[in-house]
Amino acid sequence: MTQPAATDPSALDGLYWNFTWPLGLKKLVDGALKQQQTSPNTPSIGAPSVREWFSQPRASTDDTTEVIQINFKSPSAISAFSMEIKRVSVRVEVWYQDRLNNWAQVFDNNRIPLSLILTPTGVPDSWYKWQGDIYPIVAKALQIRATRMPSSVLGDTSYVIGIRNALLRRNIYDRNAGRLPISSEQDAIGNVISKYIKDWDAPRAIDNNYTSYWKSAPQPDPNAVVNLFLDLRGDDNSPQYVDALDMQPLYNNQILNIYYSIDDTVGTRQLNPVTLPPDTDENTSWKVDTGRWDTSLAPTGTSSYLFPMSIGPLVNQDMWIGIEWIPDFDPVNDHLANNPNLFTVTPSNNSGTQWWPTIYYDVVAGAIALAFTDGTDTKTYSATLSPALVPGHPLRIAVGWTYESQSVYIKVCLQNGTVIAHLLDENPDLPAQVTVDGEDGFTNFRGRFTSHIVKLEDYTGHASAFLANPNVYVSPDKLLAHENGKLPSTTLDNAVYAANWTLQTHGSGGTDESFFSNKTWTPVWKNFLTGPGKLYFPQKISAKYLKLEFTNLTQEPYPVYDSGIKTVYQTFPISVQQTATTQHPGLLNGGLMELGTELFQGANGIGSVNWLNPASVSAAVDRIYGTTVSPVTVITGASTISSELPSTATSSTVVTNTPRTESANPYVYKRATPNSQVLAGNAITTLINDTIENITTISNGIAEAINDAFTPLVSWARNPTGAAPVQGSDWWKFPGGTFAMPAAVMNGLTALTDTVFGRAPSTVTRTRFVTTSVHRYDIKTVTRDAALAYFAGVREVMALSTTYISGQDPASFDFNVYQIGSSHWSNSDGQAAQLDTGPVTTTGRTYSIINPGFDHNLDNWTLNPADKWSRDGSVGRWKLGALTAVADGTSMDALSSYIDVTPGDEIRFGCWVWWKDLVGTDGTPAFGIGGASYLDDTEVDSSIVFAGIDPANYAATTTSWVHLDYTWTVPTGVNKVHIRPFIDESMTAGQPWFDSVTVGPKVETQAVLANSFTTRSTFAKVNCTFNDSGLVRSDSMWAQADPLDTNIDPLQLAYYVTTTSDNVPTGMWGDTFATWSDSTTKWGADVSLVAMTIDPNMVYNGLRSVHFTRAAGAGEAGLIIAQWTNFIANAMVRPCVVFYKPTQSNNQITLRIKRISDGAYISQEIITKPASGYWYTHQGQFVVVPDSDDQEYFLEVTVSGDDADEIYINDCYCELALIRYAVQLGSQASLDVTALRYAHGSAQVTATTPTNEVAVTTSILSPKAYAYGMTLTPMYLR
Repeated sequence: MTQPAATDPSALDGLYWNFTWPLGLKKLVDGALKQQQTSPNTPSIGAPSVREWFSQPRASTDDTTEVIQINFKSPSAISAFSMEIKRVSVRVEVWYQDRLNNWAQVFDNNRIPLSLILTPTGVPDSWYKWQGDIYPIVAKALQIRATRMPSSVLGDTSYVIGIRNALLRRNIYDRNAGRLPISSEQDAIGNVISKYIKDWDAPRAIDNNYTSYWKSAPQPDPNAVVNLFLDLRGDDNSPQYVDALDMQPLYNNQILNIYYSIDDTVGTRQLNPVTLPPDTDENTSWKVDTGRWDTSLAPTGTSSYLFPMSIGPLVNQDMWIGIEWIPDFDPVNDHLANNPNLFTVTPSNNSGTQWWPTIYYDVVAGAIALAFTDGTDTKTYSATLSPALVPGHPLRIAVGWTYESQSVYIKVCLQNGTVIAHLLDENPDLPAQVTVDGEDGFTNFRGRFTSHIVKLEDYTGHASAFLANPNVYVSPDKLLAHENGKLPSTTLDNAVYAANWTLQTHGSGGTDESFFSNKTWTPVWKNFLTGPGKLYFPQKISAKYLKLEFTNLTQEPYPVYDSGIKTVYQTFPISVQQTATTQHPGLLNGGLMELGTELFQGANGIGSVNWLNPASVSAAVDRIYGTTVSPVTVITGASTISSELPSTATSSTVVTNTPRTESANPYVYKRATPNSQVLAGNAITTLINDTIENITTISNGIAEAINDAFTPLVSWARNPTGAAPVQGSDWWKFPGGTFAMPAAVMNGLTALTDTVFGRAPSTVTRTRFVTTSVHRYDIKTVTRDAALAYFAGVREVMALSTTYISGQDPASFDFNVYQIGSSHWSNSDGQAAQLDTGPVTTTGRTYSIINPGFDHNLDNWTLNPADKWSRDGSVGRWKLGALTAVADGTSMDALSSYIDVTPGDEIRFGCWVWWKDLVGTDGTPAFGIGGASYLDDTEVDSSIVFAGIDPANYAATTTSWVHLDYTWTVPTGVNKVHIRPFIDESMTAGQPWFDSVTVGPKVETQAVLANSFTTRSTFAKVNCTFNDSGLVRSDSMWAQADPLDTNIDPLQLAYYVTTTSDNVPTGMWGDTFATWSDSTTKWGADVSLVAMTIDPNMVYNGLRSVHFTRAAGAGEAGLIIAQWTNFIANAMVRPCVVFYKPTQSNNQITLRIKRISDGAYISQEIITKPASGYWYTHQGQFVVVPDSDDQEYFLEVTVSGDDADEIYINDCYCELALIRYAVQLGSQASLDVTALRYAHGSAQVTATTPTNEVAVTTSILSPKAYAYGMTLTPMYLR
């Protein structure tokens, strides 16, 4: 028998050393030791090991499935595979076990089950390599299942199935794929290799740290578009004014488009995959498959895990929070010093009206509790655990709240689904603003966490899915993005924070780009090139969000460690847009060619050339450089409809062709314009070549004459050898600029890379969205196959307004509109309300009643036909006309029109009454005013009594009018009320009259806005300009306030106007103001001593005039006008009169404002020398309206003096300032500048000591007044 060679390992098979060890193994070990001893520094490299598996031999008809199972230490993400399979008749499938222990078949990226069928080949020991990408999964185990397929070739022959070199891989090609942790590895010598993902997250651009920055994801094309969003909102979701952007970019000369939005539209949020590492991590630890646990010493130890969170203001935003917590303490025997906080918020800004939540376990009550606090007040909701918690048993907790139908929800389940605590509070009185911005996390939690999630949505339906399986809910399997780049819907939709603590060291979240994707954006109408410094907007804008859109990105080296990586990026939508045409500088500068006046016609597209006309030659030469089309842009925005095509002959937008030289082409390299004679020489060459290659009408004689007449001074090759085309993302441009091919075609022909090389396009073309619209980008997918990428980045960025001081003093502090709740204007009393259009007023209410004085009829009053109500035109408080009825021992009441009210309103009702022959019961109001309340149209109470006349306190007949007054608080369940004059059944005889019914708030709601500013430079004077709704007037002296109202006589004074004295004798029978019974009238007098008439011919400002004439030494004459409208305590009022004096005199005019209730004068001034010869408007001095319940006054204008006089009074009125302004410079007292503001339009405030501080207060006293803004201009001391 032949012995095998000693070097053949198989020669030692079946031989043993010392009857125990295979001789082949002994020889291998001895050889290794010998090699190590002889050459320890140069070990030999052995053949690589072969990982292979073979089944038992079976026939092809045996349908036994062979299974290879691979178990993982922890759930692992898998996205690619490869293996080699022996070429036999077999079907191979790949299955995996998910985290719910279900077995499912693995799919490829097209969602087709992963399966392979092989047939045998004639090549012995043939293997098939099977590899590819799979739809991402998270698996606890993987199975390769192989089943033999019946084969007519093999028949019953037994054979084995073989699999070798199986490789499972997880590809992390985008940030979302890296949300699950990356397992550590060991190299060949045992070193631990840890991998991590480096984030250049957006908040790093606003952290005031110059060493950190935001950087975009790597892009494969310089024309890709990346965005950085800025949230400018105030704490109450209000917009802010911005007119500049201070930016320090990482790269200069990129194209930056800026848009702004005030749109609150939010679609489905996606979870931001960026990891949120903690700022504080004390006494906590983490381990894979275990979670994060509290390592503090019980029971007094403390622990803290707090991470930064910023998602912006949340106003009336639904939210729910899910937690899986495994406590480690006994609630009975372990007396904890602190409540375990399972989720808590430490706000970054605890001012204003913000509240913040805390979810905790109440150790005293044994309950899971939710608490909202604003730092002063706390609102708590809790659900008691029954049975009590057990150490080591997981608690699944869901806590949420909603606003549309307000509710608070708390539910606690055990792992088996048993509910041990539940709360549904449907009347929770939730705070409107709940913030989670600041430091979020958990403290003293005494146990272990396995899951956390925070979602901005209604808890209904979603919280129950979390409670079923928290870990799977917070970390679903990775999904591949759609073609539009959007991820499919998952359980993480609308999540702003999520952590599967059994897999993740830290959670992830924050604001994602999806928050901004459905908003409508408006361009800031200017393009910018990035560079350090301030970018000033064309005008100030009110914005909630800014969008910084970068393109023309900067190239940087970027390593690629794998082949076939697909990457998705966004570009602008398809558009047809060219740069502006630049004509060449002229071709004939070197000298004029003279060839006579012969014209020629060629087939090169040029009609004719006149060589004696430089413009004609220039047009001919332009042909060799091609033509371009004038800019045409396909705009993404609102659609438009046109009745004609834009290219029709009748259209004004006909597309025209214009020549463009190579030097203006953005798709080729820039170089100096060639010599004009060189270009001319090429033009001639082109003309001649065209005549040779095409059928033409040009004669050879002319061509030869052209050729002989011109010899270029420089020899220049139009197409130099070796010149390569410029490879753009859309076109390849070939040298000379006369030929281009689509990039997709050339890439296919040349099989070149998808990555764009070469210079980015010129900045002459600036593509952008040019309408107010929702931005929708084109999504492109390419293979990353080159070690370079394109980036945008920002080191620091800050949106500014001119009121913002950053290292220098502004020329002025300009507020076009007050911004309530912003960092500028405080609203300490909370009574200010800002309209959607910008103005600020108070939160107070105004009420009105129709036909309160019964002046002409009883319209808008509901009267019971059975009652005896009527209008008495001979009686009236101010003007004749009152509501009356004769008492007969029955109840009677009248109802006004509806008045809308709100529960809690304090309303003051009033009415003037007069009566005679009253017979009633003492202690019972005989008559008075009351009310009837309603909820919508349903009556609530029809017999409310406000105020009445008790016969015990009054005489049977009154000699003057009595004012009834009452303040009523609107009860719950009432939103409408009637005013109800009534006569009680206890009044058996007599007659009352009702007049001048009033309704208004008990106290006018006042709003106070305050702000203060500090500058670097000092000043002693500040100019203040205020913008508001202006002064308001009280009651007019004319009955016809509206000149267009033809129902009232334009010569009639208002009913509340009287004369001085009441009966003025004029000696005129037709006078309506006098009676001939007056004893001061002298019979037969030619002229009355004091006369007053209304002159129908003296018209000024659309109003007639009251004409006064007085004889020398005669008495006074004037008007008395009742004033009550718009009078509010602490407002400022001034009397005004418009008059005309034909001649000068020494007489005087007196203006006074007198309170009716006590006759006290609050204002009095004398015009000692009234202007004469022209109409004059006198505006009196401002005085403060006294703080009293009675706000009814007389405005008196009186003409007096010893000289004979004649005067026309056109108008007399009170003007009221319902907004008060106060300014304080430095430490001096605050100054009221209201009078200056309304007298001169602005105010200048000075200080005796220079200061650098100014404070301003705006007090709005009525909802009828509107404050817009102001400008403060300090006069700096140089």
